[in-house]
Amino acid sequence: MPAFSVSIGKATIWIAKLVGVSFDRAILRDANLSGANLTRASLRGTDLKGAILRRADLTGADLTGADLTIADLRGANLDRAILVRANFTEPC
Repeated sequence: MPAFSVSIGKATIWIAKLVGVSFDRAILRDANLSGANLTRASLRGTDLKGAILRRADLTGADLTGADLTIADLRGANLDRAILVRANFTEPC
């Protein structure tokens, strides 16, 4: 699937089926992706700061270099997710 440029900060996209989608380098800051199926999605370098990912399925998703600072991942499935250089902390 080809990559595209997207900025949907503060959007609500919950319980969506986004299997295998590419959101590489997208701006999804503060987006509500609760319950979304992001299985095998590519989120490389994506800005997910403050995103709500409660109960999202991120099985096998590529989150290399993604910014997950203050993201709400309660109940999210991160089995086999790639988290190389993913950021979960705010700078001091």
